[in-house]
Amino acid sequence: MVHNYCSPNNRNNSHTCFSNNSLKKIANEYNKRTKKTKIKVPKTLNDASRKTLWTTIEKKMQQFIDKSCQGQHCLLDTQLVKNIDDSELEESFRPQMPKEWKDKPTTWLSTVDIKKVMKQYEKNSDFVFAGAVPIDFDYDFGGLGQCVSNELCNLNIEELIKKNKYQFGVVFNLDPHYKSGSHWTSLYANFRTGGIYYFDSYANQPPEEVMILMERIKSQGNLLLKQNKLDINEMPDLYTQFSEYSRISKRKIVVDNPEDFHIDTLVSFGSIDNQNRVNIDKLTFNKIKNINGNELTLQNNIECSDCPYIFMKSFRTFYNNNRFQFKNSECGVYSMHFIEEFLNGKTFDQIINNIIKDDEINKKRNYFYRPY
Repeated sequence: MVHNYCSPNNRNNSHTCFSNNSLKKIANEYNKRTKKTKIKVPKTLNDASRKTLWTTIEKKMQQFIDKSCQGQHCLLDTQLVKNIDDSELEESFRPQMPKEWKDKPTTWLSTVDIKKVMKQYEKNSDFVFAGAVPIDFDYDFGGLGQCVSNELCNLNIEELIKKNKYQFGVVFNLDPHYKSGSHWTSLYANFRTGGIYYFDSYANQPPEEVMILMERIKSQGNLLLKQNKLDINEMPDLYTQFSEYSRISKRKIVVDNPEDFHIDTLVSFGSIDNQNRVNIDKLTFNKIKNINGNELTLQNNIECSDCPYIFMKSFRTFYNNNRFQFKNSECGVYSMHFIEEFLNGKTFDQIINNIIKDDEINKKRNYFYRPY
């Protein structure tokens, strides 16, 4: 058998996708049902004994596996493993692709298809997936506080961070909840970097509902910075804009690069040391209220007398202008791909500048899902 189709949480397991616990369960189930030589099951497993146990299971189980199936996941289809009835075994691998994809490989992804894949990335990580949701996710049924998606309607970044969840993802369908579905898009936010990113494979701008959500995340994130519940000096300078400035009055300054600053954006003041490290005074948070030429008008007085730089370092929103999709079937795969690329450490620019065509992204179905 080949080593493939491991779930994201098990892909670094040595020798097999199965966990030590799952290997023991399979061996014990085999031992209960055979009169032949039993599989020796060690109480504890190191790398060597894990390899030995897996090799033995692999050899013993060959007789139960359909010869047309290739891969470790084939064990899941044997009656012996099905008798164990343990979700951990199933979750060792990618979800199984729908049967209809065998004959119709460009079938649109459903809400369930997307959720099964993305939820696997939550385990043992700082990522949380808010679901595959309709575009009216904020709709309140009858004003009773029950939204189409309570997870988005009542989104609380501070509570997520308390649970050590710093990466956030959601997939949208641009139809409301009472329609059958149209086009999938996605959003990813990183509470460590302050980046909030929207991706549409057709390169359309975020709809109003998504803009409201992005502003919700941005507002909450910037408040946490101001309250020092997130340390602005620990935030990477990936998108930091800065300038030396001269004061006109307590709330007005002149900068050399006004095009790099934006109205209603959080700013702060501080210095840059000899090693080009930014040091922001956490008592200087402010907001740009107006830009006139190279003159910035701030909301509050400038409180720092020894801060030679103004910094625009805060939660920021971004969306792609590069079109990826030109056919009509792969928007769901594109949406999952966008989030997963971030989880793999790619930057926004790296992702959106690496155009993947429809036929190529269709092949990624065979990565996100194991064969039927």
